[in-house]
Amino acid sequence: MQPNPYHAPTAPPGFATPPGAGLSTGVYEFGPMEDQVIRTAGSRARIWGVIAFISGLLLVGIGVAAIALTSSLSEVLPPEFATAFTVVGAGILPIALANLVGAFFYFQSGQRLIAVAETQGNDIENMMQALNKLSRAYMIEGILLILATAAGLAISVGMGMGVMGSGFGS
Repeated sequence: MQPNPYHAPTAPPGFATPPGAGLSTGVYEFGPMEDQVIRTAGSRARIWGVIAFISGLLLVGIGVAAIALTSSLSEVLPPEFATAFTVVGAGILPIALANLVGAFFYFQSGQRLIAVAETQGNDIENMMQALNKLSRAYMIEGILLILATAAGLAISVGMGMGVMGSGFGS
């Protein structure tokens, strides 16, 4: 049976390793094939960060434009349609924020993963930092997406009740 090259270093027999000390006491250097996989993952995380940033900026633009168009559309369209543009614009902004915040952490995690592949002697530290950034990106984007969905539903329900109370459509 071949030993696992990825396990943390262990203490010699008779010596107990304190909890959490295994990785910090050992030095591990990833090989060329592992570096290529890590570098590819890092590049893709950075690309995803750029995509999330661009889409966040586009969504901010759409949201602000929809809100700004409300005043000019209120003269041409019924007030309910103008209200709809405001609501759509306001509903888009939380999703844009989630993309922009997530983009920052995805890009940082990609940078750290690439550092794992390109540096010598700091692979474990760089990998842990990359995983920490990636974990934070998932958590923040997930929480913001839940909040944005809840806000969008609340805005939609509120707008729907407002439109129903206005007699629009009858």
